[in-house]
Amino acid sequence: DVFSLGAILYETLAGRSAFPYKDSENPLRVITRILSAPRPSLASADAQPAPELVGQHDIIDKLDAEIARSTEPDPDRRHPCCSLITVINAAPVLKTEFQKFFFGFLEIFF
Repeated sequence: DVFSLGAILYETLAGRSAFPYKDSENPLRVITRILSAPRPSLASADAQPAPELVGQHDIIDKLDAEIARSTEPDPDRRHPCCSLITVINAAPVLKTEFQKFFFGFLEIFF
């Protein structure tokens, strides 16, 4: 779904979990945090963006906007489907890799 794709996009580009948790943590606390915490951001201090993104602040801002919308807690505020995520156009420097990954993903599941 759109939420999962946004989380995977963040995790792939940031090198860390979009919504970190501990295995022993109460699942209800994890869900509550996912629903109420700020959206994951590549521009945050704890993210370690992919090497291709270092210094690419305009691209990071566009990717963060897509990640935030994709991982929005309210499903009605997300993209209606994965194919509308505009991340490929947001990052021309990574276009080839995104096309390989996301179009392959979309072809498998949609």
